[in-house]
Amino acid sequence: MSSCPDSDHPALLLSLAPPCAVKPAKVAILGAREPLSAGRDYEVACQSSDGRPPALLTWYLDGKLIAGTAQPVSFT
Repeated sequence: MSSCPDSDHPALLLSLAPPCAVKPAKVAILGAREPLSAGRDYEVACQSSDGRPPALLTWYLDGKLIAGTAQPVSFT
């Protein structure tokens, strides 16, 4: 806590808290409603909400990162 004395005004007290990380409240995979079959193409998306800082979503296949799939997601 610190104060800023001023001769015309009472001291201003300022309290700073460290940033707090919060995991997303909800994570959902969208677009894959039916069972998936090998050899076919599918479009799916992952959506998260209410995380702080915004979640960094990545996709893996057989334990390996799929290149170009990491994107920051922000909510306003």
